Amino acid sequence: MPVALLVPLAAACSHAPSHPAAAGATTGVLTAASTAAGSATLTRQASASASSRHGAGTTSTGPAGTASSGPADGPARCAESQLRASIDPRHIPGNGTAGKDGRLLHAVLIDFQNTSRSTCVLDGYPGAAIVDEAGHQVRQATRTLQGPLLGLPVGQSVATPVTLAPQAYASAGLEGVDERNPGTAQAGCDAPHYPRILITPPNTFIPVPFTVGWPRCYSFEVHAVRALSEPPRVGLAAFVGDWSGHTRRLTVAPDGTAAVLVDDGCCTRVYTSKMKLSNGRGTVIDGSATATLTQLQVNPGALGHGPVPKVGDSRTITIRNGVLTDPFFNVTFCDATVSAPGTCGA
Repeated sequence: MPVALLVPLAAACSHAPSHPAAAGATTGVLTAASTAAGSATLTRQASASASSRHGAGTTSTGPAGTASSGPADGPARCAESQLRASIDPRHIPGNGTAGKDGRLLHAVLIDFQNTSRSTCVLDGYPGAAIVDEAGHQVRQATRTLQGPLLGLPVGQSVATPVTLAPQAYASAGLEGVDERNPGTAQAGCDAPHYPRILITPPNTFIPVPFTVGWPRCYSFEVHAVRALSEPPRVGLAAFVGDWSGHTRRLTVAPDGTAAVLVDDGCCTRVYTSKMKLSNGRGTVIDGSATATLTQLQVNPGALGHGPVPKVGDSRTITIRNGVLTDPFFNVTFCDATVSAPGTCGA
């Protein structure tokens, strides 16, 4: 049985935090398609049969029972048919680490893209629920403005509407804290993660299933939507940018041209190279591409033993949790969010 047709998720809305949203009727058919590991995207199609199946009319209404038309002098609120939701592929600094009180943190960022040709407005909080193996919703998210890792910037106490131009993005954070008493065992808490979550974009009623797990015995909070200035990078775009390490750097241009420089300490050049990347797949969490060596200069005395690759050789270059590995020399480079001391050198 499809997850989206189980017990209806509480409707998402723009009400203040901690007020439960009212349940609402669906007016469309949802299809979730798996993409990169731990992510999903959705498309929605208007469907009269879906409206009749759920007892809904053909006019979508907001949680308070008024039409979701948006401000009279501005763009309308975003409808299901205008949005695509996905799990943001970027590393969230601090995710999986201990907070100030020593409890472990868990966070997921949900992106909403306006795929239509019209500007629209997202306002308020998405609906969110945890789903167990049987498809039952076991927990609804608590609405909060800020958390340890995500939410509104420090000092901002009011969520503001986000105006989405065509192809623009907004995002909303989900996060939780281990609720167990430190150092104690609790029945069921070490079981595998709940297998999926449901997300309902603000002011809509169609829940979107994502096959991304949530750890048991963790709290579950959702934050208001915010504008996302930089879109998520997938495929070859996930490799584009500057990667660094101790006495080394790697830069990938938008066309897939990569330049590498590796030194040994302050004064000894080990090698420089250029690669051409193609067939990019995945994200900065788990990505790969084909790397073809186009130029190479090595210092044999500093390189050590082992075969030296040749211009024209092709190998698979990978990214794992923000760490890129040069496949020709097995040298690692970090992106800006994981370049902590020790990760890619001192």
